[in-house]
Order: sequence, then structure tokens, then C-alpha cells
Amino acid sequence: MPELLLEVGTAELPAGFIDPALDALKSGFLAAMDGLRLSVSPERVRVEGTPRRLVLSVRELPAMQERQERVVHGPPARAAFDADGNPTQAALGFAKRQGADASSLYRVETDKGEYVAVTLVDEPRPTTELLAELLPELLAGLRFPKSMRWCTERTTFARPVHWLVAVFDGEVVPFEFAGLQSSNRTRGHRFLAPVEFDVTDYDSHVATLHQARVVLERAERRALIEQQLEDLANQAGGKAIPMPDLVQEVMHLVEWPHGILGRFDEALLELPREVLVSEMVEHQRYFPLESPEGSQLLPAFVAVSNTPTDDDALVARGYARVLAARFDDARFFYAEDRKQSLGDRIAALGGVIFQKQLGTLEEKVGRVEQIGLWLCEQLQRPELATDVSRATKLAKADLTTLMVGEFPELQGIMGEYYARHDAESEAVATAIREHYLPRGAGDDLPSTDVGAIVGIADRLDTLAGIIGIGKGPTGSADPYALRRAALGVIRIVLHRGFRVGVGQLAAHSVGQVANKLKRPTDEVTREVSDFLRTRFQGVLAEKLPTDVADAVIGDQDLDFVDADQRGRALARFRDGSEFEPCAVAFKRVANITRGQAAAETADVNPALFEGQEERSLYEALQTLRTEVEPKLEREDYTGAMELLSGLRPTVDQFFENVFVMVDDDAVKQNRMRLLSSVSGLFGRIADFTRLSV
Repeated sequence: MPELLLEVGTAELPAGFIDPALDALKSGFLAAMDGLRLSVSPERVRVEGTPRRLVLSVRELPAMQERQERVVHGPPARAAFDADGNPTQAALGFAKRQGADASSLYRVETDKGEYVAVTLVDEPRPTTELLAELLPELLAGLRFPKSMRWCTERTTFARPVHWLVAVFDGEVVPFEFAGLQSSNRTRGHRFLAPVEFDVTDYDSHVATLHQARVVLERAERRALIEQQLEDLANQAGGKAIPMPDLVQEVMHLVEWPHGILGRFDEALLELPREVLVSEMVEHQRYFPLESPEGSQLLPAFVAVSNTPTDDDALVARGYARVLAARFDDARFFYAEDRKQSLGDRIAALGGVIFQKQLGTLEEKVGRVEQIGLWLCEQLQRPELATDVSRATKLAKADLTTLMVGEFPELQGIMGEYYARHDAESEAVATAIREHYLPRGAGDDLPSTDVGAIVGIADRLDTLAGIIGIGKGPTGSADPYALRRAALGVIRIVLHRGFRVGVGQLAAHSVGQVANKLKRPTDEVTREVSDFLRTRFQGVLAEKLPTDVADAVIGDQDLDFVDADQRGRALARFRDGSEFEPCAVAFKRVANITRGQAAAETADVNPALFEGQEERSLYEALQTLRTEVEPKLEREDYTGAMELLSGLRPTVDQFFENVFVMVDDDAVKQNRMRLLSSVSGLFGRIADFTRLSV
């Protein structure tokens, strides 16, 4: 079957634009195929791209549309034909609108009665005609983070479009886009082979581009870069620091990758490793090298050029000169910054605005310190208070340094270096860096309790303040990264095993910022608490069934660690054969006692029992409570679930033989108290009414 090849040649695209554009190109094409009655398997659609071209290849695309018959219903038959069976104006108008003759109308029975209908045939059209209409719409529908216009052209695209290739079954698909007419002519590498040549199909296109010094397929370009990195790193006596994101970015910066080994002055290794790496990666897109065991940075790097060179050594020296200038600036910043201690910089935070309505960083630091000290009390770790207080005061001080001003990504990291230079304690220095962790999904978590407490306190203050002034997330917009902050709190709490309720966290953090708010603190506290609970539910749902996550969260003041433990125990129990009958029985108990406070067995009056089933449940519950309570106290929820499951047959017997809602109010209330005591016991593990059975 025929093959389609589409290529859009452009000026150099930003690296981050390419993959999303290719994904959108593929999904948009597949979506259009359904509407055009062309059967295409997603496996036969391939997209590839370089900085100068976006390519779509579709194998085994039908040459013609599928023929389609469809029935269109018209007016009711009683209105379509008169008493003599002749078509009325309603029928004639319907037939005219459908482009059919009135004689082709017929009657059909529907759920609403007898109607008139006509069968229409959509004759197939050649795929080339359809593509000529589709492809310009497909390209116009691509969206980029930033688009531009050029010359007098009104079309917008990520960068100016220089050529269009559209070939189906070896023939050009004619269409116009961005002022250009499609053809079968493409171009090679901008510098190495700028000549034009013909395109017929994907495989020959890949091969011809390769001869023209363009590696079209992304996987091949990536593999080439990785192999060159390995070879050049070995040549330097080390290895490349693993940086898959940088490889991905560089892969989209070149069409013909050529690695070059460069070196810099070994004396520069006196600078912090993070400074050197940040400069090479963030500013120059160079790959840093380290010793084989990874213990130290090497005074060497690998740069990936878009063209081979006549003299790699000469080019490497040019790269090194650019890097040396940047390193010299960093060395100057590092020396200047250390002339003033972090402690002396605290006052300068009073001149840095955290948020207009919430005040300066100095004010924020004061609030964070109070939240941190409160956490020390709640966690019964008073010995941490001194380090938490000092680390909080210094945590943001490096924001006033020259180094962080030039390299914002080093905030916290430079604070740790400067704190050690100032002879601050190891715990304080580490906490300054760690309070920013995790910076995102998959990032490291704080390794110390001091760093964890300061990090939690910092995020809680941000959550309380920003939500309190009404600037929380809306839809996909989250300008203050509150979702990330909430997830950071949750991940740290779970990682460190901190036991503190969400309601307490919300109330205390809101209390610290209350003087900045114009809304009732209880309202803000509820919003902050709900925000954290919602994020936590998402965290649990990633590793547990959704209904289990919902059941263990419930409506109580949430303890993240406890809920996580209960959720994992319930998920394990759910995998067993006893889960479904137990869940059915426990849900029935919970539903009938909904809204009633949990009772103790002591509240139940055995003298009001009328049958053995009530007495059996009462006695079983008393015995079970003495066994289950110790396990619940030890948070052995798996063991508690195993014991509670043994109560299920007795509960089933109760419901089979006992009617709860009797006329005698004393007997009814006694039975409700008995069931409430059952519900209260297993309700300490989960709200079984929220489980799907």
C-alpha cells in the first residue's frame, strides 16, 4: 500500500519544541484519519525530527477512502405523506436538503414511531485529494510555547518555514502553507550539504539525508552522542556524569553530532563542584567528566558540535576559552561572597520581597522559624531546636550572594558551602541545602531531620500565605508551585516518618501568617488542610487502589504516615479471598450506623438482648477488642485486619437473624450501639463505606 512522507523544513527550532511538536503531529494526523474514513494503524505512523525539520511518515495508507452508506432520518411519516401517500412539502424539503430524490424516501420504525428516511452513499475520494486539504490544517494546528511571524506572512509557526515536502505513493501532494508550495525537494545539512535533492519515500529519505550529513532518527542521534561521550571520556581517563536530560537536549541541537574533548585549568577545581557543573551544563551545554569512581570532577568536558572540524584541538581551545571566562567570574563571586558571613547577610533579607502581601524574606524566615520550632515540639525532638532555629535564619541568606545572583539554581547549595566556611555546625550547613529538597518529582529527599523540618516549615508557610491571600492554583495555573510544595511536605513527612496531623500543620502555619490575611483563619486553615489531603490522596493513589486511598484518608485529622501504613495493610488484605465478604459485612455495619458516634461495648446493655445472635456478637466483640487493641496500638494493621476478619461470620449471623429497626426504641438503640462499637473498631483502619466491592 502507498506511503505518505511529510517534511516541514524550518529555521533552527528550540530543542524543547521538537518532541511535543512531533507528538502533536502524530496524534493530530491519527485523529483526522477517523473523520476521513481512512484506516491507519498507529504503529504505521512515525514521526522524527531534527533542529531543522519535522517529519511524518505513514506506511500502508489506503489510496482511497472507504465507501460509506448511512441512513438519515427525516420527519414523522404522518407528516411526510398525505392521505393518498404522496410526499408532502415536509418530505420534499427533507429530500432536497439531503440531495436525494423524493422517490428514494422510505418508512422506518423507530422508538418514537414511524419516520421517513433516506439512504445516502458517500462515494470514496482519492487519498491525495484528502491529504491536500488535511495537511495545511494539520500544520496550522500545531501549537508551540512561542510562535512567530516572518516577512509579510500571516501564518505563525515556531520558526520560519523554509521548505515543504509532501509525497504520497511517490507523487507530490499539492498544498500551500506559510506562503510555500509543497514539493518533493528537501535539503541536507545547512553547512555540510545545503544542496536540494528529491524525496520518494521514508527509507530512501533517511539514507539520502545521512549522505547529506543529517541523522534524521532521534534514537540514532542519541546513540551517537552517548557513544562519543563514552569514547572521549575514556580518552580523558574518566567517565561522563550521567545526564540523560542534557543528552536529550543536545540531541535536538544538532543534525550531525560531533563530540569534542576539551580541558580547563586544573586550578579551577578549587571551586565547588556544583558551580563548575552548573556552568558547563546550564550555560554551555557541555558534558562534565569525573573520575572513574565518581569521587572527583576532572578538568575536562565534552562539547557536541553540529559539524565535524578540521582541527578538533583548535575548536576545543575555543570552547575552553569561553568556559574559562565564565569560571573566572565564578571564582571572583566565590571569593567576594566569602568576605561576608551568612549571618551578616540576614539583615539584607529585609530588603527582598517574598510576596507583596506577605512581606519580605526576613518576615518569612521569622514565620518559618516559629513553625520549625513548633514541629520540634510536636515530634518530641527538643534537641533539634537550636539547629533548626539557626538553619532557618541562614537558609535564605545565600540569595543575597553574587554567586546565587548569577546562578539561581545553586541556592541552598552555595549556602551550605558558605556555612561551612563560616564554621557553622554540620547539621546547620547540611540543612541549608537540604531544605530545598525535593526540588521536583524523583529528586532526593532530606537526609537529616533538621533539613526535613526546615523544608517542611518553609513550604507550609508558603502554602498558608499564598492560599490565605487567595492566590492558590486554578486549573493548570500554579504560579507559586503550591502543588509541588504540598507534595514536598508529604514526601518528606513519609520519608522521615514524622507523626503529626494535617489539621495541626495547617492550623499552626496559618496562625503564623494570620496578621497578613484578610480572611477568617479557620476558613484558610480548612483550605490548606484540604489542599494537603487532596495531594496526599493522589500520592496514595499512585501506589494503592483509588478506593483504598480514599478509605484510609476518611474525614479524620490525617496522619500521613499512619494513613500510608493503613493503606498498605488494607491493600494487602484486599488481595486475599476474605476481603470481599468482610468488606460487604463491614460496609453494611458502617452504613447502618452512619452518623452515630462510635460506642464502647460497655455502653451496650446485654439485658436488652432478645436473641443468641446479639449475645454472640457482643461476646465475640469483647474478646476481639482485647486482642485487636494491642495490635492497633503497635500499628500492626495487617495483624489487626486478620483478627477483624474473623468477626465477619458472627456479623453475618446477626444480620440474618436480627432486625435492628424494631418499634421498641430501647432495643433498637441498644442494637445500634452494639453495631456502632463494631464499626468503631474496624473504622480505626479505614472507612469501609468508601471501598468498592
